[in-house]
Amino acid sequence: MNFTTRRQRGSLILVTMLISAIIALCLTSYIQMAITAVKLSTRASWENQALNMTEIGLEQAMAAINANSWPSPTWTASGSDTSATFSGFDVGQGTTGSVKVYVKDYASSNPVVVAAGIITPPAGGTIVKEVEISGIIQRSLFSKGLVGRNGVSFSGNNASVDSWNSRYDDTGAARTSPVAYSSTYKHDKGSIAAVNISATDTVQNADIWGTASVGGNSTSLVSVGSQGLVGPFGTPSGTKVAANISTNFTSNLPSITMPSPSATNMISSIGAAVTLPRTGDVAASDGKYYYSVGSISLSGNGDTMAISSGKTVVLMMTTGQGATAIGISGQGEVDVASGAHLDIYTAANISVAGGGIVNANSTSCDAVQIWGTNTSSTSPGQTISVGGNGSLACTCYAPNAAISAKGGGNSGALYGAFVGYSVTLTGNDAFHYDENLGNANNSGTFSPSKWRELVTAADRATYSGHFGI
Repeated sequence: MNFTTRRQRGSLILVTMLISAIIALCLTSYIQMAITAVKLSTRASWENQALNMTEIGLEQAMAAINANSWPSPTWTASGSDTSATFSGFDVGQGTTGSVKVYVKDYASSNPVVVAAGIITPPAGGTIVKEVEISGIIQRSLFSKGLVGRNGVSFSGNNASVDSWNSRYDDTGAARTSPVAYSSTYKHDKGSIAAVNISATDTVQNADIWGTASVGGNSTSLVSVGSQGLVGPFGTPSGTKVAANISTNFTSNLPSITMPSPSATNMISSIGAAVTLPRTGDVAASDGKYYYSVGSISLSGNGDTMAISSGKTVVLMMTTGQGATAIGISGQGEVDVASGAHLDIYTAANISVAGGGIVNANSTSCDAVQIWGTNTSSTSPGQTISVGGNGSLACTCYAPNAAISAKGGGNSGALYGAFVGYSVTLTGNDAFHYDENLGNANNSGTFSPSKWRELVTAADRATYSGHFGI
């Protein structure tokens, strides 16, 4: 009997030890799995940090490209290339970060930037991520048709926005010669945009054949009345097509300053017919004719300011804020000949009214460029207005100007692209955006069009000699 009991106790001990061993094995495996998971999680975090390091390096390079400044000793040039290392980043838990940046052909119009983000943990090997950006181009100030820092608004039942492309046909092929806007060429790629996060696109009863963008994160900032619409051709009234509305729109809206030419011609005022350049006027070293002008007022029959073919004329208006620098009304006209170009810089007001016409030929909206130099960014410091049957075909960049078109006539219209503090269209006014203007490289801000992570050994080998990793 005692022998049996001792044997049972022995069996129980063996079972208990076996179960304990199994539990210990399970706990050990679980702990090992937990440790592995922590290591994987930590490594994934370090890999993300390495990518963050590359972004820091890329931003440093883009800042240098936009400033056209590569100061030493931060940047070390070698022939047409340059490189830099940014280090000393503390990413926690005894881990440090650094980034090496290489810029190929940094002074060219097509540089390539590569950044290697490096994370060095307290134990184990370093973690490296490499990113290449290319297709670095200067963006257009006129990627949208109507842009208002503080919003775009419409009133009346007949205002409209659409588009055409003066230089390229629907297949993307260059036209033999530019075409003016007409129903034959019109597209539903018109665009309006409000920049500030609280600014609105108040469409009301206008027809926006194209898109509407806002700086805020809610599509409710685009309001449409019962007779208005935002969308492609065929969109019914009272509708804003979701695919044609975008949020979080951004635009830097850089300030504009007067040129400082090597030679300037003086004109106190222009009030009658004149052709520029005049006999005896002097061109600056860049071949352009610069004029310091007090004011321009053209209204009578034959009152035309003409720009001669093949010439570039730059008007630097001296009229102060609050006054009218340029007034075109009645039968007054600004005529820019084929192959000619007119730039206007002013901090004061511009008015095109009555039957006044500026650049009647909408095949070349970029032949007339208006640059607002007013610096009052908290409220509109100047006005640019078109009224009655007035017509204006140009690019207009005046980020601190209230731009308005108040059409009571039958033939008034805006052509080209307009950027202002606010943009308002009233009554019968129509705006026709020239899509070709979106291709202009005039913003002064460069940004990449291509981004790719270098993952394979072959991809990285291309730049390995520049990083020494």
